[in-house]
Amino acid sequence: IPHHGSRFSSSRAFLQAIKPKLSVISVGSNPFGHPDPGTIRRLLAWGPVYRTDRDGGVLLALDGQRWTVTATSEVAAR
Repeated sequence: IPHHGSRFSSSRAFLQAIKPKLSVISVGSNPFGHPDPGTIRRLLAWGPVYRTDRDGGVLLALDGQRWTVTATSEVAAR
């Protein structure tokens, strides 16, 4: 998701055009309030949202037919 999930990073029209199955936001601690709560709500309507500030690294693996997502926080919890 562009610009760390800022409130202008993903409009409803944009999301309707691309129809995301999941979203990944690269973000860390910041004084700007990124990611924006409204952006998160819009994204969650389409699928899961991964955030690097909360989930750590995010690995997307593709095998030609399926994809899987693993966050480093999931690996550490095992």
